[in-house]
Amino acid sequence: MTQQAALKTGPKTEYHVHYLDADSGRIGHETFDLLAEAERFADSKLSAPECWATVDAVPAAREGRLVA
Repeated sequence: MTQQAALKTGPKTEYHVHYLDADSGRIGHETFDLLAEAERFADSKLSAPECWATVDAVPAAREGRLVA
């Protein structure tokens, strides 16, 4: 199946990375289109023993405006 066909058959997936920034003590968030990029980013945030990072696959937000 081509990538174009895959987009027509189901919702697009994006990858959310949540992580603890050891320098500031804050939780950060980044969004990626590719799983490999998200995993590389998450791995880069594991610089100290108290650090953590998660990668979650979620349906991409729809573009455009919603009408109430």
